[in-house]
Amino acid sequence: MDPAGTDGECPLLAPDHKPLYRPDGGPACCANHIGWHGETVALDADVMNAFGKCSSGFYHDLYGHIVNGRELFMKPVHVKAEMAILNEIERQSPPTQRFERP
Repeated sequence: MDPAGTDGECPLLAPDHKPLYRPDGGPACCANHIGWHGETVALDADVMNAFGKCSSGFYHDLYGHIVNGRELFMKPVHVKAEMAILNEIERQSPPTQRFERP
């Protein structure tokens, strides 16, 4: 993609002062038509199993703590701090759509 926007696929738009919403209530900012290109990339088996490796490490760490008394890598106080940050982000920018459990 040409960052200057001269390739015709993604032209640079001049700023305007139009309303943020269309008359039907939908967002006016989603009217750009950008040409998308797809690509298939073959991934290594290690990359494909990244989630398994991460979750396996978590459960091995938890097992080592419960059974052998080793110190936890992620302490509950750190999780509590992360959750407080995520809750504050959601408070300041509430999601427009909520998903409830069935």
